[in-house]
Amino acid sequence: MYQAYHYKFEKRKKSYWKYIFFIVLLIGLGFLVFKYKKQIALQFTGNTHQKFVKVENKIISEFTANNLKKETLVEFISIASTFLQFEPLNPKSSYGMSKSFYYSLIKSELELNLKDVYEFIFIPKGKNSSLEKLVEGMHRHALRAKIFEEKFPEEQANLLLILLAETLSERTNPNYILKRFTQIEESNLTPDLLKAYVWVGLVNSINSGNLDELQIILDKNTNLKDEFKIFISEREQKLLLGYTLYKNKEFVRALEILRQARGEELDFVTIESLKLEAQIFYEQNLINKSLALLNDLDKKLSYKDESIKKLLINFSKKKE
Repeated sequence: MYQAYHYKFEKRKKSYWKYIFFIVLLIGLGFLVFKYKKQIALQFTGNTHQKFVKVENKIISEFTANNLKKETLVEFISIASTFLQFEPLNPKSSYGMSKSFYYSLIKSELELNLKDVYEFIFIPKGKNSSLEKLVEGMHRHALRAKIFEEKFPEEQANLLLILLAETLSERTNPNYILKRFTQIEESNLTPDLLKAYVWVGLVNSINSGNLDELQIILDKNTNLKDEFKIFISEREQKLLLGYTLYKNKEFVRALEILRQARGEELDFVTIESLKLEAQIFYEQNLINKSLALLNDLDKKLSYKDESIKKLLINFSKKKE
């Protein structure tokens, strides 16, 4: 009996020492973590930043090659989110999140080509809730980056994302956007943002009626490498110039250039130049001339263009 009890006591004593050793070990580890937590955090943050830069270079390469893979986008969004989590006050982390929304926009349906310029200027737009969320996310994180630090290496690229979001949301005056846009030098942008730079410049110089700025951005676009530029034909340039003059109420010059933009076929450029000419006649109070032009165009298009019908209804009301 005694031996059995003594054996149990010794066994229990040894198990106590195991618990005590484990507790001391935990306390020691806790002390080390507390003492070196800053160094540990910095080490982890440094690794996160390095991973972010690596994935960023990868996605830029794929983007400029017009071969952005879905898995690369998912990887970039993941590392950008982690980077923001561990360095919320670093403007680059917020800029990275803003860029993840930018890539998602491009992957969705925003192509930043001339077709998008046309649709944004000439064709009435309906709201797209899915794109609105992406635009809002891009805008919010780019503003956050600017708030935390006014000057940082990506500040001009970040400003471009802000201006792109404001252009897409149509809540900001194009003159105000254009004023800030002129602060951006394309040499400070990464290649994946060059088309966005040209696109924002085109839309806002046209909508503000600023012919000088439009010509500047057209010249810059011409000098870009083919993979970064927006392709615009001579006739298409004349249509854009004509619309810019129209917005600036230089009707005589606008009519002259719009007539140069027309072709023999009723393609998009010809149709829009004729509709714009009718709009100018209306602005000049030449309503009968405007209606005659629209009716003739409507007939040639077999009465299938709804925008012409709307113009005819609106212009006819003034005649009455």
